[in-house]
Amino acid sequence: MTTTSLIDIYKNLAFILSKSEAYNSALLRSKQKVAQSNISEINNFIQKELKQISTTSSTLTYFEKRYFDVLSTLSLYPLTTIDVGDFQYIIAQWQSPINQLIFEIINASNHSLPT
Repeated sequence: MTTTSLIDIYKNLAFILSKSEAYNSALLRSKQKVAQSNISEINNFIQKELKQISTTSSTLTYFEKRYFDVLSTLSLYPLTTIDVGDFQYIIAQWQSPINQLIFEIINASNHSLPT
């Protein structure tokens, strides 16, 4: 991963968010197989990205480092189909670092726009 654009990072984060929302929707409808499929897709994507980033970790930009940190955090707490109580709260907590980085990217993009 060499100087990944903010747009690419944003797209990847949006992909993870959309898949986690699909997972959430599947759980609400008691569709365990669909939920598990979304979990697998999310986890595989995160692992692929982490592997790609870790090969060039000494030359990362600020946002690439933040992206790596967010993905590392998500990989430590993978989503599950096991009933663990209030999964709406759990999903919101899991999505929190993604949302925070998206807001940072939007903020940085707004500051770099010519006026």
